[in-house]
Amino acid sequence: MTDWLIRGKLPEGLVLGDECELRDPAEAGAVVRCRRQDLETDEVREHLKSGKQVFQLGLVFEDRLGSCSVRTSPCASCDSWIRCRRTG
Repeated sequence: MTDWLIRGKLPEGLVLGDECELRDPAEAGAVVRCRRQDLETDEVREHLKSGKQVFQLGLVFEDRLGSCSVRTSPCASCDSWIRCRRTG
């Protein structure tokens, strides 16, 4: 998801929402939470350039809001590192 935000290219059918959580991968690293924020701004890109990674990302699919987050380990039943849920 970090790559999606850096490049601005999402899988077909997905559009960026206006929320994200960025984390420094270092243990006890910094956390940035954005709400009601344009995620394609220089401000967000600077956090990514400094090494923060996307751990949660608001997305829109078929005009429905959703949220995807990175798992700390893959899902046992689906081998996925990303968990998505519909919020709207």
